[in-house]
Amino acid sequence: MKVCFVLLFSIIWTQLVAQDTNDNHVKWDYTIDKQQDSIIIQFKADIEDQWHMYSQKTEGTMPLYFSIIESDAFDVISDFIELSPFKEKYEEVFDANTIFFDVEASFKQIISRKSKASFTIEGSIDYQICKESICVPESYKFSITID
Repeated sequence: MKVCFVLLFSIIWTQLVAQDTNDNHVKWDYTIDKQQDSIIIQFKADIEDQWHMYSQKTEGTMPLYFSIIESDAFDVISDFIELSPFKEKYEEVFDANTIFFDVEASFKQIISRKSKASFTIEGSIDYQICKESICVPESYKFSITID
């Protein structure tokens, strides 16, 4: 019985150690620029070394997807705009040309406030991040209070 327990423990431990323990390979930050009735939210993604994040314009893989929860407090004025230069290459595994960012990426979203009252903008950025032969989906949820 002890031998079975030790063997089972060894197998489970080996699998746990072999897993990638870093849950997020991208660190997100944002800045807010208030201009009269419009607000520009700029998001910055710092991408972990050796990893890359696919653009919202990529083919063949999970593209970056940005969503904001609708509110009576504001209107979304623009699409989610990619500001950073991207890289493009054919990836045989996806049989497609992929568009991606490595090191960092910046994006902006423009909204128009409907009143002077404070409100909260909530949403998420869903994306796929890859290195070598590993790809994982990740998500960044945000809640931004505008005064």
